[in-house]
Amino acid sequence: MSRVDALLEKLDECESATAFLQISNKIINLKLKTLLPNIFVQDDLVKEYAVEPLLKKDGPLETTDVISKLMFAMGKISLQTYADIG
Repeated sequence: MSRVDALLEKLDECESATAFLQISNKIINLKLKTLLPNIFVQDDLVKEYAVEPLLKKDGPLETTDVISKLMFAMGKISLQTYADIG
């Protein structure tokens, strides 16, 4: 079972709106992190020394807010999608 599938199952078990929103945010973050590497230069050296450090657990692109701002600024998501995420 994928991490997203596991989170989707947890959504069904949520007992509060806060818990639901926290899990939803995790799912959005995982999906954005899946899409993000595809918008950078597709070069192995660039991926290893620039993209991977940006996306690592304690990297600057850890939060959904920062990732969605970057994707919106690069024209990869619409204003409506950006507003829905935020």
